[in-house]
Amino acid sequence: MAVMIARSFALVSGRLNLPGNSESLAAFADRESISSRVQSAVVGSVEAGIIAGMDAGRFEQQQFATRAQAATIL
Repeated sequence: MAVMIARSFALVSGRLNLPGNSESLAAFADRESISSRVQSAVVGSVEAGIIAGMDAGRFEQQQFATRAQAATIL
């Protein structure tokens, strides 16, 4: 979902990427499990205030987003 949101942001804003600093991943206890192919989208989405993660400071990459979570992000 982070990648889809980052790509949508790029399309709407005309910017190729959300701003991002890889240090933002440090906020997540499960940062080691965040795939390298989505890290830039996650970082940019976190720094833009679009994604905050789950309970207990985890990103939970393998979990499905609920309808409520998707609606909040959109």
